[in-house]
Amino acid sequence: MEQLPHSAFGLESSVLDPLDKAHHFEAVARVSRLVFRAACLWAVLVSGSVIVGWTLNNALLVHFPSNRGWGTMMPLTAISFLLIAVGVWLLSPDRPIAKQRRWLGLLLAGIPIAIGCVFMIEYATGVDTGMEAWLFHDAVATMLGNLNGRPSVASCLAMIMLGFGVLTLNTQSARVRGTAGIGVFIGLFL
Repeated sequence: MEQLPHSAFGLESSVLDPLDKAHHFEAVARVSRLVFRAACLWAVLVSGSVIVGWTLNNALLVHFPSNRGWGTMMPLTAISFLLIAVGVWLLSPDRPIAKQRRWLGLLLAGIPIAIGCVFMIEYATGVDTGMEAWLFHDAVATMLGNLNGRPSVASCLAMIMLGFGVLTLNTQSARVRGTAGIGVFIGLFL
């Protein structure tokens, strides 16, 4: 019986030259940084478009890049996801992080956690803080009619999970990073 190679590319690891291995890992790191930056920019573009849409009372921008049938991103959801994307960018693990930048990134990640928690408490208790009306009240009333502009339960859970994921980006504990990674993965699909 023939033994299969152990490498993902069909080559024994001893066959690869150490310089080839270093080049391969550097190429993977470059692609990872590119995907990371592209994802952050996409999140900023979508969230920013939605915020501009609410500001201008423009339904096309509020629903960018999807159609109205897929639902409406509420103003505080867009603001929260914008803060999370900027927080991720600031806490990017691919470069050294200054103390002020780290604190700003942590603050930006903490705000969506607080927003998500407030709305989850509202849903659980039935108490209305009116927080969703602080911004864009007239635009929400015009575009949504009876709906109050409150983020959905899934959006609130996503804010909380993604926010905690950002808070743990630079932690030294592999267990914490792994647990946070699972939370971020789930948060992305909510």
